[in-house]
Amino acid sequence: MTKSHLSLTGASGKVGLYYDGKYWFLPVGEAPSTHIVKQSHIRLKRIVWNEQLCLLTAKKLGIEIPDSFIIHLGSAEDEDVLFATKRYDRKMNDNCRRLDGMPVPYRLHQEDFSQALGISSAEKYEKNNSGYLRKMFEVLRNYSVDPITDQMKLWDICVFNYLIGNTDNHIKNLSLIYSEDLKSIRLAPAYDIVSTMVYESSIEDMALSIGGTYCIRDITRESFEKEARNVGLGNKMAMKRFDTMVEKFPDALRAAANELSRQGFDGIEELCELILKRNKSRGVIS
Repeated sequence: MTKSHLSLTGASGKVGLYYDGKYWFLPVGEAPSTHIVKQSHIRLKRIVWNEQLCLLTAKKLGIEIPDSFIIHLGSAEDEDVLFATKRYDRKMNDNCRRLDGMPVPYRLHQEDFSQALGISSAEKYEKNNSGYLRKMFEVLRNYSVDPITDQMKLWDICVFNYLIGNTDNHIKNLSLIYSEDLKSIRLAPAYDIVSTMVYESSIEDMALSIGGTYCIRDITRESFEKEARNVGLGNKMAMKRFDTMVEKFPDALRAAANELSRQGFDGIEELCELILKRNKSRGVIS
């Protein structure tokens, strides 16, 4: 079997829609969307469940994520479910203009790290230890209005991608968000996180190297210590956050799975245990 990154196996179709809390609308012309809605992947089973489980787990570990939910169109099978994510680059307030009686959210400017670093989307997967993470941390140090907080947020996302088994952590899946007046920049919430390691067709090389290592099975705590030095973080602080997240990860994942199971998502417990099994096989958790 030929293995590849998730983005190369046939991306899920997606569309921007406007949601008023009850009805969905297709924006026309200059009308903005409020949510990104994705269909299930054509070949990866229950990827919608997977993404919701990953994001909910991240939230329980203190990582900022956009609101998301699953839409049922009939059965609980892949072809009848959609994944909806609230756009963090849209801001609704009392002064919003109205279009056909409906409030129009303000569009916030965002750019992913491919754009911020001037790296083409064709090169979004790092190769030859070219230091994408180091460059991303440099951007936050130089341009974020709260560089210390945002660097810690980015570090936590990197650790979480490793723990959840997401090898599709490329630079277009991490972004910067601007304020309304374009005078301040922050790291955007985490998004597009899926445990790719539960799929046999998924490649085991991370999209960003950790301490010079790509293969997720070869990445260790020492790899993260080395990467902390590479990106300019204090070793003690960075590794304390790493150890805390490793310790809390299994309980957070199971809590997220239990929450989704209570909502009627069959098979979510099995997915949870498969993620933990993959972690144990890599020696991440005992």
